[in-house]
Amino acid sequence: DNAKQQPALSEVVLVKATEQYNSEHPDELSFSVGEELAIIEEAKDAGWYVAENGQGTRGLAPGTHLDMAPYHAQVRKDKSKKPATANDQNPALDDVKIVRARQAFDAQMQGQ
Repeated sequence: DNAKQQPALSEVVLVKATEQYNSEHPDELSFSVGEELAIIEEAKDAGWYVAENGQGTRGLAPGTHLDMAPYHAQVRKDKSKKPATANDQNPALDDVKIVRARQAFDAQMQGQ
């Protein structure tokens, strides 16, 4: 099984094969030099990727046979985009939550 190591990228990334690869196992993808493959995700085995060829066939592909520069550029781009949270939009909310928590604690302590 091809469990993800990281979430799928925000965009499909096309990479070119730098070497021919003939699959050695049924779950691997064969490809020719210069063939474009869409990288779907990283496979659980380091250096391997779930890829799809132009005919829609998916399988594992070794990164050593692919020009992975476009993929790594997209990974860096995605990592630099931090998902926005309510507190990112208004950092003052952190202070409000602290004050309210302190007030609730104080009220609880007075009631004892």
